[in-house]
Amino acid sequence: MQAVALNPASSIAGEALHLRALGCNIAIHCQASPDVCRALDIAFGGMRAPPAPGRANLEYAVRQTDSGILLEADSTNIPAEDIGDLLYLLDKSITLALQRIRTDLCFLHSGAVTGPDGRVIVLTAASGSGKSTLTWALLHHGFGYLSDELAPIDPRTLVVQGYRHALCLKRKPPESYRLPSATLETTRTLHVPVAGTSDQGSVAAILFVSHRYPENHPVLTDMSPARAAIHLYSNTLNPLAHPNDGLDAIAGIVQHVPSYELNSANLGAACAAIQALFKNLR
Repeated sequence: MQAVALNPASSIAGEALHLRALGCNIAIHCQASPDVCRALDIAFGGMRAPPAPGRANLEYAVRQTDSGILLEADSTNIPAEDIGDLLYLLDKSITLALQRIRTDLCFLHSGAVTGPDGRVIVLTAASGSGKSTLTWALLHHGFGYLSDELAPIDPRTLVVQGYRHALCLKRKPPESYRLPSATLETTRTLHVPVAGTSDQGSVAAILFVSHRYPENHPVLTDMSPARAAIHLYSNTLNPLAHPNDGLDAIAGIVQHVPSYELNSANLGAACAAIQALFKNLR
């Protein structure tokens, strides 16, 4: 298994957390308790970068008041119920802002992992279907980390960009895929800091993941471009940013990238099936 745990800083209180994502510079100014600042570092530290000259493309401030935590974005104060809510609101704000800036990319609600040769497998599924847990499991089987829920793909080059916030799980995985000690548990999710080895890669395959089969043996089947386009379009976050409401971009992706449906309830078996598939991909 590759080393995946980061060593998050104990506190960034009073400092700015500088990030770089999709070519954009992001600054998060933490003016809150050490626990809040440490949570920000765990959740977003995988995108940490040196401070960029000039003003960042996106700037945020996190403040703590007597009534709770405030996230300041574009001169608007957004109250957060707790740390888990803060991380959710901040991640949502960043991803929406990136979509406005990078209109050249199709933002897929998907995980993305890299194989030994740097090519990418995109894992697409509905929320709560185990996509992030499968992503976490694949990291134990030699795959690299790009993202667990956001896969921005350039429809012209078929290159997937990384968005390496901490991997977010709604529940603990099986014991064989144990979480590192640096994992942050909030009221919403488990945030697992993961070290990425690359920032992008060409997409080799798209997998539509579900758990409709109760048996342990995974079922991996080919999908036609037409059927894949329907599923991929429903998981595209910004289709209206592209010509013809994104239909042309999605059709182009599935015409050039093989797509498969993976049904399995067993993580180890699913990972083995993906490993075998990856070896046979051209």
